[in-house]
Amino acid sequence: MGLSFRKELILSEVVLFPPQDVTQPQPTRLQERLMSKLGKNSYPFHLDFPQHSPTSVTLTMEPDETGEPCGVQYFVRGQIASQIEKDRTSLVSMAIRKIQYAPTKPGRQPCTVVRKDFALSPGELELEATLDKQLYHHGNSINVSMCVKNNSGKTVKKIVIHVVQCIDVAMFTGGHHSARVASVETTEGCPVVPGSTLQKQFTLYPTIKATGRYGVAVDNHSKGDDAYLASSTLL
Repeated sequence: MGLSFRKELILSEVVLFPPQDVTQPQPTRLQERLMSKLGKNSYPFHLDFPQHSPTSVTLTMEPDETGEPCGVQYFVRGQIASQIEKDRTSLVSMAIRKIQYAPTKPGRQPCTVVRKDFALSPGELELEATLDKQLYHHGNSINVSMCVKNNSGKTVKKIVIHVVQCIDVAMFTGGHHSARVASVETTEGCPVVPGSTLQKQFTLYPTIKATGRYGVAVDNHSKGDDAYLASSTLL
């Protein structure tokens, strides 16, 4: 159709030659070693990421899909222009990744309580879920402690738990998407009859392989690297 859903933004820019009257940071040890190796025609530079720029992330595609995946990618691009031939330029790009470090101090233990009542039935069903910690790294399992208090007239026949990844695509309106990255379904301890209580702990393993579907957000990675689920965005 000739349509492009790609947006390109320049986050930082610096002119290396001819030299500008701009104070540059001191070269790092790596830059000093490269300058001694490459000679006097090498120019060190420094670029800054905006504070709230998103991390590198892509959405998985179906096997038969072609083209670039939807996501956020970063490139360091160098351009050389000719003073004689104004329209002649040379361009080189290098892909880089922006990662996000987890907080060093653990937060409070997540816990939530949900209550539901039923039409034409007295009482309510109460579900309390507690996680073993707030911060999880790639490869960690998630331990969920659940307490079901059945004060209603209904019977609980099974328990289903999902880990859901929520994705917001800012390129277009209504770009909200969710994907289940881990699931557990069990009837152990059921039925939970009216007036009874069930306490149980479940372990879930969120992985990209467990999704079995497209449209899952993963850390932007190079070819040959193992794909990991994208980290939660911290603002």
